[in-house]
Amino acid sequence: MHLTTILAIIVAVGLSVSRAHADAVSILVLDQHGEPVSGAVLMGPPTYRPANAADTQMRPAAVMDQIDKAFVPQILIVEQGRQVNFPNSDNIRHHVYSFSKPKVFELKLYAEQPEHPIPFNNPGIVVLGCNIHDRMTGYIIVSDTQSWAQTDATGKAQLELPANQPLRIWHARKASGFDDVEERILPTTTERDIELRLELKPIPKPEPVRGFGSDRFKHHGR
Repeated sequence: MHLTTILAIIVAVGLSVSRAHADAVSILVLDQHGEPVSGAVLMGPPTYRPANAADTQMRPAAVMDQIDKAFVPQILIVEQGRQVNFPNSDNIRHHVYSFSKPKVFELKLYAEQPEHPIPFNNPGIVVLGCNIHDRMTGYIIVSDTQSWAQTDATGKAQLELPANQPLRIWHARKASGFDDVEERILPTTTERDIELRLELKPIPKPEPVRGFGSDRFKHHGR
């Protein structure tokens, strides 16, 4: 048997073993009433498939658009080191900012495209606001791992994660607080269908709060 053939077999076996230990986990997230939770962010531990800032910086900028006075998507997940572009697709100007600890920045009144994308080098939760339109709220989740997912409208998501690894979960309405990224330990068995429960706050009513210094955003990310 040729050496190249032997090496190919070794690589194939290694990949097979690796996949066997890191198959996709099917996760269902429900709230305290048993209803499916959409928009829950799931992340593996930072030690598993850690984000490579050098590789991430070479990728095209992610996009957080502004359409009909709303951030689109409302929740954007990027890996540590990724740049994000903030185009304004509305026919009015926006003033985007964040006071969150992982990334404090401000894009003053502008239309269409800002001059440069914004780099997000620190992991964490970044809440976005608009100084002109108070009801605009968006979130950028800066992940320190390449293993992440977001639940859909049915509360389901698939995540690549080996057994015996902690799973981090976040939602904007978590009862324990906006900044709380809760850690759960997945079962050690071969079971790959997991159900998680989250206690969520009620959907808040719009508040007539204004201004770049709004307390609505100051406490986020601390």
